[in-house]
Amino acid sequence: MANREMIEGRGVLFTADKKGNPKKPDFTGEILLEGKVYKLSAWKKQSAYGELISLSHNTYGQNNTQYPREVPDKSGVQDSDVPF
Repeated sequence: MANREMIEGRGVLFTADKKGNPKKPDFTGEILLEGKVYKLSAWKKQSAYGELISLSHNTYGQNNTQYPREVPDKSGVQDSDVPF
């Protein structure tokens, strides 16, 4: 994946390889909130209201120092410069 500048309040999800484990997320990705990047996981689920997508942010514990991570301020980056 190419290096892209992230925009506050936006993120991206990619289809994940479950490798035969139904508990693994269907999608994984990242979102930028308040200057920090958070890892996201998403699962397709069936509910009484129809199909939905359930989201979770990184909850792997306090020993994981990769997320959330700080993003340097990039003033002047336009929305049109970033595909998501």
